[in-house]
Amino acid sequence: CKELLEQASKAQAYLRDIDFTSSVVVLQKSSCASPLCLQKDRFANQDSKILIINTIAAKELFDKLSPGLDDVVITGQAGIGKTYALLLTVLRLRKLNPRGRYIYLHNPSEILKRFPKNLFQELLYAFPNDIFQGPEEKAFDTAEKVWNEWYEAIKKQASNEETMGCLFRQLINAIGSYSESNKIRIYLIIDQSEVFEDPNKLSGDYRSIIEHLKENVDKRWYCYTESEEKRHVDPKSWESYDYEKAFAPE
Repeated sequence: CKELLEQASKAQAYLRDIDFTSSVVVLQKSSCASPLCLQKDRFANQDSKILIINTIAAKELFDKLSPGLDDVVITGQAGIGKTYALLLTVLRLRKLNPRGRYIYLHNPSEILKRFPKNLFQELLYAFPNDIFQGPEEKAFDTAEKVWNEWYEAIKKQASNEETMGCLFRQLINAIGSYSESNKIRIYLIIDQSEVFEDPNKLSGDYRSIIEHLKENVDKRWYCYTESEEKRHVDPKSWESYDYEKAFAPE
């Protein structure tokens, strides 16, 4: 847990030196964005420099999301750059908005391989320096102590799905209470969101963790490649952004 916190802090510091307005954005390695590997079919050689073309469409997506819209569905066919644009937007906002915390689930398939451990890592990456309550509402004076306590509590229940689900819901509640009292906005960004909505991927208490997370953030931005009928959101209450039109304007 200590190593992961150090990695997250280094990632935050590294973002300050990145020029997100340049035509090509350079990331030294994937850990600048996440503790987990990025989507392997889109990002190769993740331990070395990653070059991302900052397209007009990517800049438009940032301009669309940077005001902090509440609930947005981003659509568009596979292969047109949604994942790259969303990555640049999240990292740029992490740099520019100190009052925002961006939980970025960029690779749902990877998260599901070791669920909920991999989700825990992404939560830590979004809140590496924040001091909130630990398990059983214990108070701590450093972020490292907070995360270590949660890590140990969850580790002890690794084989008990019901208790694990309960602990994660408590963790999400603790993060939410801290953010509300400190006037911090929580953003949940999910790429390939249809993966989490597949009822065959998660069940029972593990599914409740994802649903609880979705319900306890301030703003939600979900990126889809599936058809509209497979999306589990209300189109009347969510704003829709067609990335394909920005990518290839008429």
